[in-house]
Amino acid sequence: MLSRHFLTKENHQEVESLFELLRECHDQNEVHEHFQEISELWLEHANPNIRKRMHLAMECVIEEEAALGIEILDKVLKEDAAYPEALHLRGTCEFFLGNYKKAIAYYEHCLGEEPRHFGAISGLTSICFLLGDDRKALTWLQKLRAVTPQNEALHEQIALTKEMIMAG
Repeated sequence: MLSRHFLTKENHQEVESLFELLRECHDQNEVHEHFQEISELWLEHANPNIRKRMHLAMECVIEEEAALGIEILDKVLKEDAAYPEALHLRGTCEFFLGNYKKAIAYYEHCLGEEPRHFGAISGLTSICFLLGDDRKALTWLQKLRAVTPQNEALHEQIALTKEMIMAG
């Protein structure tokens, strides 16, 4: 098991329980709720200073202030270079700025720390679609399916992507 140093013990246990629920969940609304709950827990770093900065960085992402988000996230990553949610948000900021190579690097680093990080997988999928690499996007979609095997919307997206690939 990978180190989850950034989470409190209670939050770590809650994240693991939510991932178990995701593997069994058929209801699309519940899938979305579990994703949201996990995302919120990932923001709650055990270090209160990092936690505060992460909430500020998330506000920057929501407000589409990527450059300011990058400044904040760089400070977070100086304190905890292996913090998956900071890496994910840093990738998202780069994505918003159109810096896809940088975004890919941050998303991949995030996945090295937390292979189930659905936000990073989704970001990589989006970049592949934007760059016209449907085959690579399909690979990422299939990795996401391993996280949520019962997700019907994801199964539909995978089927549609396969059709797009076959159609050329």
